[in-house]
Amino acid sequence: MTGADGRGQLVRELLVASQAVLFGRVDVLDAAALSLLTTDALPEPDRAAAVRTAHQLISLSAFGVTRGGQLAMRAEDLLTGTDEPAEQGAELAELSAGIRAALEAALADRGAAPAPEGPATPTGSVAPDILVVEDDAVLVELLVRALDGAGYSVATASDGPAAVAAVDVPPALRPRLVLLDIDLPALDGFGVLRALAQRGLLPDVSVLCLTARASEPDVLSVLSLGAVDHVAKPFSLPVLLARVTRALG
Repeated sequence: MTGADGRGQLVRELLVASQAVLFGRVDVLDAAALSLLTTDALPEPDRAAAVRTAHQLISLSAFGVTRGGQLAMRAEDLLTGTDEPAEQGAELAELSAGIRAALEAALADRGAAPAPEGPATPTGSVAPDILVVEDDAVLVELLVRALDGAGYSVATASDGPAAVAAVDVPPALRPRLVLLDIDLPALDGFGVLRALAQRGLLPDVSVLCLTARASEPDVLSVLSLGAVDHVAKPFSLPVLLARVTRALG
């Protein structure tokens, strides 16, 4: 399968295969809402976990669950805002219920299709076309399968230091393009861009930022640090693939 039909089948299979992980993330939001409603407080580790899982659920839009992705974006904003705990809890409970309903509706539409075997990723002996730097495993799987289906070889990294290490290699082993998230563990995307620039690796290696950070200052920051393009989450898979093709020249 190719084109729109192939991409539709891809997201159907991945959504079904990843449903346990996705619903597990909604459970984290439910627990945070319950804590806010019953104890009028949310310990910082629990809040950080809830913010992180809301951020990850924004990728639902890439699976065609646009409503779920939009609600997850609001949940992330709510959890990082200054509303009173009880107000946060009530709205967060509504948001998590809405995300769950959107997921259930999408799964009912798609049916229980078996997940295909994933494409092999380069181990380091061959230069990949693209390095995907993303800590959301479900989204990584979507991106790897989509890029592999478009004919690109793909490697992955799940945090900032791993991304820098994967690019700071002999020229024959470097990826041609880095697809870079900003909110990463250990070293964020801004830090990755600075590290690559300090090592003289930009612009020989192109960087396309794929991130939920879509404010004008954030976009200007990544471009000023050497990124060649910026795509905001939630994103359209066809648009992303077109941007990747353009970035690779």
